[in-house]
Amino acid sequence: MQRAVIALLLAFAAAGAGFAFQPTTADNPIPAAARPGRVIEHIDAIYDRQGRQVGGDVDAVSGDSLYWKDYYSTTYLKSSAKDQNPAPADRTAMQFQDQQTVVSLDPTGDYVYEVYGSSMRRFSTADGSYTSHTLSYSGNGACATDGQYVYIPNGYSIFKYTNTGTYVNTTTIDFNTNQYAFAVANDTLWAGDFSGVTYYGYACSRFEGDTLSYDATWNVGGGTGGAGMNIAFDGTYYYWAMGGYPSNSFKRFYSDRTLYTEGMVSTDCRGVMCMVAGPSRRDVACTVILAPSDSVDSGAAVTPQAVVRNVGTVEATFDVRFAIGADYADTVSLTLAAGAADTLDFADWSALELGTFAVACSAMLSGDVNAGNDAIHDSVAVVPFTGVLEYSELPAALSLDAVLPNPTSGRAVIRYGLPSRAEVRFAVYSPAGALVRTLQSGVEDAGTYRASWDGRDGQGREVRTGVYLIRLTAGGLVATRKLVVQK
Repeated sequence: MQRAVIALLLAFAAAGAGFAFQPTTADNPIPAAARPGRVIEHIDAIYDRQGRQVGGDVDAVSGDSLYWKDYYSTTYLKSSAKDQNPAPADRTAMQFQDQQTVVSLDPTGDYVYEVYGSSMRRFSTADGSYTSHTLSYSGNGACATDGQYVYIPNGYSIFKYTNTGTYVNTTTIDFNTNQYAFAVANDTLWAGDFSGVTYYGYACSRFEGDTLSYDATWNVGGGTGGAGMNIAFDGTYYYWAMGGYPSNSFKRFYSDRTLYTEGMVSTDCRGVMCMVAGPSRRDVACTVILAPSDSVDSGAAVTPQAVVRNVGTVEATFDVRFAIGADYADTVSLTLAAGAADTLDFADWSALELGTFAVACSAMLSGDVNAGNDAIHDSVAVVPFTGVLEYSELPAALSLDAVLPNPTSGRAVIRYGLPSRAEVRFAVYSPAGALVRTLQSGVEDAGTYRASWDGRDGQGREVRTGVYLIRLTAGGLVATRKLVVQK
């Protein structure tokens, strides 16, 4: 049955590739011989209506496609898969007005917009035909659309038009926009400065005139000289590329703008990158195990922790199972929006037996299309407790020993003492007081304890070089130590 479905889809794609669509509202159609039609056979993965993969490359991120305009092209809109090293190929013949204009694709994938001076062309992605519109104010060669409006920059001004070229208003922003770094993505208008590296974000809903200051910044890294690419967003990932250099870099970021993968692109992609969404995709992943650490003392009680992420395009409700050896397992249920991540705490595990034990965290989602990222595996060694307690009796007062080693390049160990049973919170903070990671939380009996930190935050990311505060709160008392992290 599955092979029959794949054969049927591929046959349909091959037939569709040769179908000549007839323009309807175009005043300058592309000659029929040059129109390849709307091509779908380049999609690297095919999914059925339930989100199950029925064909294509199992390593592809999804069945969606990226669409490109080559920096030096006035002829074709290109497309590619969204893999780590995309290779854009000619797809639809279009009569672009200039080789260096930066075009934009609407969210439906039906139209491409190009602005050259005061002329705007609206192309059909089905056959490359277009309609022309004369604008009230000229642009700088860039444009972006959210499907309802087209935003056109020039200097410090952003001109807002309907998708048929009717002027709406002008909003002034706080720097001179770079034509190669301008896009609407994730309900934000991202405009780049002339470094081509730093993007400044403005909420689209506020483009109602007046003067705006950016409320978000994003440094994507790499490249200089104003060749920063447009940004695309598909509900889970941002896509960004840098062209015009010996090495054309290509990067994918999670919705929180942390790096997911980076690779190369085989074309000079300064012109544009835009995205057309494919079918919804259900995919969740376990990304890192935070606890237990590589080794723990015998008799220690550890709260297992792991980071999970929804890497699909729709909200997902699922279970996550954490197992240590043959005798411990706990399951947590949660709901995550597309692109969102969460740090999960599981029931405490007591390290009673000596030895090395397998550790596994598994995400269990019905209809998950990529089993390769569902589970993450590690191990933990339970070793005899050989540390020498500072106190031969119960501590007389709350104590927090020196952090060792300090400075550290990664893992650090901290001992503390409780004079009586108390509600304890043991955590790492930035110098500004922002919570970086909670190490211990809960009620503990009187005694001397040891905690460790692996130099990662609550999302499993390594922290930057700097000074951090180790803070112990117990029974209304607070003790703090400074720790220097050097990478």
